[in-house]
Amino acid sequence: MTKKGFTLMELLVSIFISGMVMLSLVAMWKTSSNHTAQAQRQSIIRNESTIFLRRLYNDFISASETICPWGHSNTPSWICNKNEYIAVKEAVLDPEDSGRLIRITEPVCGSGSSWADEENLQSISSRCIRPSYSVYIYDNNTVFRCHSEFLTDSKKIAIKTLITTAHAYCSADSGHRENVMPYVSNFLLQGSMAGSDKAPELLIDYTVDRNFGPDVPPVHFRFKRFLTLRRGV
Repeated sequence: MTKKGFTLMELLVSIFISGMVMLSLVAMWKTSSNHTAQAQRQSIIRNESTIFLRRLYNDFISASETICPWGHSNTPSWICNKNEYIAVKEAVLDPEDSGRLIRITEPVCGSGSSWADEENLQSISSRCIRPSYSVYIYDNNTVFRCHSEFLTDSKKIAIKTLITTAHAYCSADSGHRENVMPYVSNFLLQGSMAGSDKAPELLIDYTVDRNFGPDVPPVHFRFKRFLTLRRGV
């Protein structure tokens, strides 16, 4: 009676086929794992961007005045081209002097007069929301945010004074900078009235380029959003 078994050739062929199947399974697993990891990295950046845009939206949509420190004017359109942007709350442009801001007091405090003056400013400010500003600075591929309050002894605030104060408060060595979005390139804010019959808009345009290390595909995203402002720019 002849015993049945594998020849050496059959054994080698079966090992070779099994090896090919295993290599295919490993390649499929690695590809699937890379796609999953890439999707997770993209999701992280989308979440970071969503939080960043929400913070920026909240600051600028509630701002009564938007200032480009290096090119402020009351013209219908403006471009911030020096990577610094200030959203001011509770103050508006002085209609008689575009270089100054006037505190808003009546909508905030219920004051009998529209504007605070030197005599009632102290009593009003103790029971009002203080005028504040949020500064966004783009520096070294990172967007930083600084937030502060300001008070003066007069109802009128010189914009140049505010800008100087904001620069000092948000300087690199001040310790007041909050990192709100890293890995950013080509950051741009641009406002436009888009005609007298339309509400002013703010264009937010930036790119995220993030490298996660060697042998890992980088993530590249372009974000472009339009924000309708409640008040003028």
